[in-house]
Amino acid sequence: MEITTPADDRILITREFDAPVHLVYRVWTTPELVSRWWSGHRGTTTEVELDLRPGGRWRYVLKTDDGTEVGFHGEYREIVPEERIVYTEVFEMPGVDLDSVDGPLNTVTFTACVKSEPAAFSTVSTFFIHWRTCISKSPSTMRFVSGSIGT
Repeated sequence: MEITTPADDRILITREFDAPVHLVYRVWTTPELVSRWWSGHRGTTTEVELDLRPGGRWRYVLKTDDGTEVGFHGEYREIVPEERIVYTEVFEMPGVDLDSVDGPLNTVTFTACVKSEPAAFSTVSTFFIHWRTCISKSPSTMRFVSGSIGT
């Protein structure tokens, strides 16, 4: 996995998976599979709701190891099956109206690669985060982002 910061308001994560595109895409779009990886090493994903269509909404809830529940939600902007998912992401803060926060715009791409070994396929997935408001790329932010996508 490679993490770069092409601009002050952008983070790019690139990772190669030893799996074909349709399976990597499925891990992003099937609630039962999302719940297995989304929390990283920070706890357990307890809720996954997906309305996988442009304008559809999604919501995930993470229960941390200390019992705290943390919610995230957003809206799908573009869905190109097995190629690209574009969506917004908002961290749900107590006492803040869920639709009043403008989170980052995330783009996930899936690119098939063929290796020289017989029948060996892989998928390069890029996860591009573009914050549309001020965000700090502090070490804690980078650890959170890499821990969530890197597992």
